[in-house]
Amino acid sequence: MKKNKQLAIFDLDHCLVDIDLSSKLFKELIKHRKIDTELQFLPFQSKLIHHLSPGHPLPELFLVGYRCLKGVSVEDFNRLCDAIKKPLLSRIRKEIKQLVSFHQDRGDQLLILSCSAEPLVKMIAEEVGVEAYAGLRLYETAGKFTGVASHITGGKAKLLYAIRHCDKIGIDPKDTYFYTDAIDDLALLSVVGHPRVTYPDDLLKQEAEAQKWPIIDSPESAVSFEKEVVLILTASTGGGHTATAKAIKYALSDLLSDGKGYRIVIQNTDDVSIMSAAWSKLYNYLSQNHPALYVFWHDFLNETEEGQDLVPQVFAPRVEKIMRMHDPALIISVHSMVSALAGEFKRLAPKVPFITAVSDWFGHCLKEWGNTAADLVYCPSQINADYLIKKMGTENIEVGYPIYHPKFLAENINVPKETLYDSMQLKENLLTLLVASASENDMAFIKAIATSALPYQVLVLCHNNRSSFEEVQRIAISSSIKIVPIMWAEDIQYLLHISDFVLTKPGPGLCQQALSLKTGILVNESRSILPQEKEVAEHVKQLGFAFAVKQPKEMMVVLRRMAQGKQLAEFKAKFDHYQQQNGIDDFCQIVLDRLYGLSIK
Repeated sequence: MKKNKQLAIFDLDHCLVDIDLSSKLFKELIKHRKIDTELQFLPFQSKLIHHLSPGHPLPELFLVGYRCLKGVSVEDFNRLCDAIKKPLLSRIRKEIKQLVSFHQDRGDQLLILSCSAEPLVKMIAEEVGVEAYAGLRLYETAGKFTGVASHITGGKAKLLYAIRHCDKIGIDPKDTYFYTDAIDDLALLSVVGHPRVTYPDDLLKQEAEAQKWPIIDSPESAVSFEKEVVLILTASTGGGHTATAKAIKYALSDLLSDGKGYRIVIQNTDDVSIMSAAWSKLYNYLSQNHPALYVFWHDFLNETEEGQDLVPQVFAPRVEKIMRMHDPALIISVHSMVSALAGEFKRLAPKVPFITAVSDWFGHCLKEWGNTAADLVYCPSQINADYLIKKMGTENIEVGYPIYHPKFLAENINVPKETLYDSMQLKENLLTLLVASASENDMAFIKAIATSALPYQVLVLCHNNRSSFEEVQRIAISSSIKIVPIMWAEDIQYLLHISDFVLTKPGPGLCQQALSLKTGILVNESRSILPQEKEVAEHVKQLGFAFAVKQPKEMMVVLRRMAQGKQLAEFKAKFDHYQQQNGIDDFCQIVLDRLYGLSIK
């Protein structure tokens, strides 16, 4: 991927090397009696202050410590540095040296900035192949040190040095990486575009966690930073969004497994709320419990003047945290709420491509999908594209098939049906109904089949609703048929795999999975359905794989008819003639073209 020129800055002590170089040097000087007796306490004084007061500025402590060099011969000093060179070089962290190589291989500029004496900094810099470096400068006269030092690379001085260096070589601080362990470097960490907190002290670790800065605290974690991040952003308001994210990751991971240097990360924005806390709580409540109110929320924010003013206040403050967490080379949005913020992402990282993959598939889609700041919008149908062009003036559009997760398919499910039946104590010779939600609206349907004499067994997804789970348990106790409440099932395809029918609000993700696994769909039209879900419902009904049910008695008619072998066999036979088109290859081609300009066809 073509990038701006970039700079990587590395701190030294406890970062690139796993020790305090100055302390090691002082010990050797004392051991070889190069320091006057009355000055030997100075290094220990500075170390004691740092231990008792960890927030005390490190540059000041280093200046105190290096006063002990007063009167030390420069020749003796250099000779001692040469003598301890080998043990000092052995303390270079291999994993951080590998990160240095990573930046060198990319063609980045490199700089080492340290509070340690410049001769020590030079020694390490030459070993790892970094030409630009700066450290504490020791003043001398008549071949001996004066005990005075100049700290051009500590605290705020380090920030000023780095800014001047960026200006000198023509690199924006936002295009700069900074690897450091100390809270003393907070000023520079806050300015660079790519902070990398590396084996941090306690104070810096707390700050990094609060700021969502990446933390390297083990060789294993360091390895992951040798790869660029393809960031896939989703949210948990519907299974279709997460399903699309998984499909993209699954396919790209396979295509990029040849060491091209990328890792694919799915980030659920619910985990790092992209809204302020109060708005986030309201959004979660509305979207998870009252879809009709969610529509009101959506319309208010996007169709009214007041709502337009609120959008940046509600969403934008958290976008920067996501960018700092992952520092992506490419962003893929599979959720309309994230796509609506394309402008915010591009403002923070104008050179990082932003691709939208619409996961509301046929017909209507929300206009946020067509945010004109996105570099490209992938639509699953021409109807989507025409709507976004008309409503938003979106220009960069590619049209293809819906993206679905290949592992939805029965041949990719690695658990035999018999095992799944046994694990839930179900019978293989009975028809199985999956109720995809146990909301108040669905309870009437659950109670209707619970009191019937139909040859069915029922699985009920209660998600995280404990009260619904307990109510389904009570219904199951008095029912003559087997009813199994399930609190949560992320891999719902396994439940669909053993189900003959699913009662659901027609979300794109669940319908994709059902079609892939030849599971009939009962569209619960008594529930509030979002506009894009109405289009999905119409599509699956036109295909002949779904039945609309508004009342429990309508559901019972369908189930009773299907309980008769001939009707069920005819219905299942329809699936043999259905081929689901998957747009994942076309979408991956778009992504790879953005990354490398390569073709996979």
